[in-house]
Amino acid sequence: MIAYTTCSQKEGTRHEAELAETQHPHQADRLLLLAIGLPMLASILATNARTERIVSDEAVRQASNLIYQGKTNLNNYFDMAYETTLLPYNDTQFGDTLYKILEQGRDDYLSEQVVNRSLLSIGNSMKEIYQVYLHAAAAEKGTLSSKAT
Repeated sequence: MIAYTTCSQKEGTRHEAELAETQHPHQADRLLLLAIGLPMLASILATNARTERIVSDEAVRQASNLIYQGKTNLNNYFDMAYETTLLPYNDTQFGDTLYKILEQGRDDYLSEQVVNRSLLSIGNSMKEIYQVYLHAAAAEKGTLSSKAT
C-alpha cells in the first residue's frame, strides 16, 4: 500500500516512480542481459552446429578415402601374391618352366639353374617372402632359397 503525504501532484508522480524503481531495481539489468545474451547464445549454438556438421562431413570423407585406398592396396597386394603363385608355370626364359622340370623329375645342371632362378624370382617378387622351399618329389630333392638378412 502506498501512502502519500501532502504534496503536489507532480511530486506524487515522482515519488511513485522512485517507489517503483526501488521495488524492481534490476529489471533494466535483466532486460539488457537478455538483449545481449540471447543473440549471443543463438550465434554460439548456430556456429557450433555448423562446425560440427562440417567436421563430421570431413571425417566421413577422409574415412571413405582411407577405406578406398586400403581396398585398392589390398587388391594390388593379393593380385601380386596371385601372380607370384603362377611363376612356376610361366617362367620360360630357357624354354623350360619350373613346372615341366618338376613334372619330369629332371636333375641336371641346367634344370637346377632354372629351379634356383625360379625360386629367387618367387622370393624377390614380394618383400614379405623371406624363404622359398621347394621339394621335388620325382627327383627326391629339396631346394631352399632365402634372402640375406
